[in-house]
Amino acid sequence: MCQWGTCVMVYVKVPADLSATGRDEWRLKAIDACIADIVAALQAAGIDMRSSCCGHGKELGHIELQDGRMLIIGRPDRDKGGDMLTVTFHNDGTGNEAIGNYDVTVAVNDAIIYTCRIEGHERRRGWTELVDRLVFAAYREEMEAADGDQT
Repeated sequence: MCQWGTCVMVYVKVPADLSATGRDEWRLKAIDACIADIVAALQAAGIDMRSSCCGHGKELGHIELQDGRMLIIGRPDRDKGGDMLTVTFHNDGTGNEAIGNYDVTVAVNDAIIYTCRIEGHERRRGWTELVDRLVFAAYREEMEAADGDQT
């Protein structure tokens, strides 16, 4: 991570509700140097954001998207033997406003340790049910494998 206070100036779109003018506007803002390239790439792709912070070596970083989602930014401390567990829910776009379908990947560092597909998730039920479904799917597969080993 960058040293606290090390920033790079990046043009970002400031949402109307955070702007003094009450309108969306582009401004040059100081962004933590270690995530500035990510922020710039998201802005170039037209992805609107509300805030960002690298975590300053004390916690995971984040980029808050305008639509309410949060990107969590972390890096395993491999010098100290640390590992990073990541769970990725990829919405494949085949659902609708009420229902989401997801391809899920669980990885430790760069090694994928589990994948599954979750279909028909009722978005109104929130992310915790989505995680519950992931855990249940993994547990069910583990039990089925154990039952197969006993026969």
